[in-house]
Amino acid sequence: MGVPFIAVRGLLYSDLLTSRPDLPVQDNPFNPGGQVVVAQPIRPDVAVFHALRADRWGNAITPGPRDDVLLARAARGVIIRALVGVKGIINLSRWQMIPKHRGGQPRR
Repeated sequence: MGVPFIAVRGLLYSDLLTSRPDLPVQDNPFNPGGQVVVAQPIRPDVAVFHALRADRWGNAITPGPRDDVLLARAARGVIIRALVGVKGIINLSRWQMIPKHRGGQPRR
């Protein structure tokens, strides 16, 4: 998503903060007097998915609703293993679609 950090209020009174100096507490700019925990975004090297269908360009349909698309966008690279290879992709409302990763190469 390209955000430099995310504010997490749910960790404010957790003992996790005593052992994690990388999670600082900051003043909430939108709620004077309030505080938030500031966390760095997760940026995995590779996200690996199992898809129901995929085409040779890297578009894939995974069972939803899950966070597959969000994780695919956060990762530097994506590996998809599919049950069925298709010539085209159909976006069905009950499935979650992972679009072709930028710069991906079609499989032969």
